[in-house]
Amino acid sequence: MILSSKRIYFLNYISSFFYVIKMLAKLEKLVVTEPTWLTEEVQGVEIAVCNFFEGLDKASHDIDHVYRVVKLAMLIGNSEKNLSCEEAQIICLTALLHDVCDHKFSNSCVRKNRLESMLEDTTEQIKTRVIDAVEKVSWTYETSNPNTHPLALELICVRDSDRLDAMGSIGIARCFCYSGEIESSLDCAREHFDEKLLKIKDHLITNYAKEIGNRRHKIMIDFCAEYDEETSYMSYMS
Repeated sequence: MILSSKRIYFLNYISSFFYVIKMLAKLEKLVVTEPTWLTEEVQGVEIAVCNFFEGLDKASHDIDHVYRVVKLAMLIGNSEKNLSCEEAQIICLTALLHDVCDHKFSNSCVRKNRLESMLEDTTEQIKTRVIDAVEKVSWTYETSNPNTHPLALELICVRDSDRLDAMGSIGIARCFCYSGEIESSLDCAREHFDEKLLKIKDHLITNYAKEIGNRRHKIMIDFCAEYDEETSYMSYMS
């Protein structure tokens, strides 16, 4: 089987992540095995997600975004607790699939069928938990259902990781990229910071995400101040 550069990136990340863990464990004379959660079923879903995003021309919501969310979600999960094999699988699958049901790509019926099809080789318990989390990841769902508690671990990890990828330098880049994709103006993109992006920091849940979020929030604050300064000439023209 020929691997795409994106898949090699994903598998290399997983391999390097556990290589570091094993090296640290070796220093402490501990025994660490290869990740048992990275099963053929998980890799099969990852291939399906890759194929799905290859057919889209959305640089703001592409497979690179998905992989960044996977990476952060796994790091957040491991910062919260010693993950079981099943918990790690569910977090990884939820992160891989979190944008497959995005309303920007198709109607709700098509999205649900697509999600179930991609998870057909997983157990019913894993499928149920992943689908439930994926349907609740979005900012729209969160802000429309603010009192939904308690939140499942996989939902917390993927929500936080997805929100972090909308912040900082990468968040700025994605915001203006999306604005171009929908043929919106620069000023509309700037307004999106006030409408959503600058509010994300207060919605982060885990300590790990909050630490990263504070730094990325400051980057956006500084950017907005500079943008407003550089576009202030408009006040003299009106």
